[in-house]
Amino acid sequence: MAIISQMSLFFWKELDELGDLERLGLVLDYMPDEDLMATLEKKRGQGRDDYPVCAM
Repeated sequence: MAIISQMSLFFWKELDELGDLERLGLVLDYMPDEDLMATLEKKRGQGRDDYPVCAM
């Protein structure tokens, strides 16, 4: 029987060693949010703009 070794795509050990804030930073960096921001801006319309949608 032949054993085929495959390279690991993710290094889970490295992710486990990160702190909670560093993992949250990775999620926020790689999560697609352009469509969400555009939808929220559109929904707001001409309402109050005290706080920008992106900052909230």
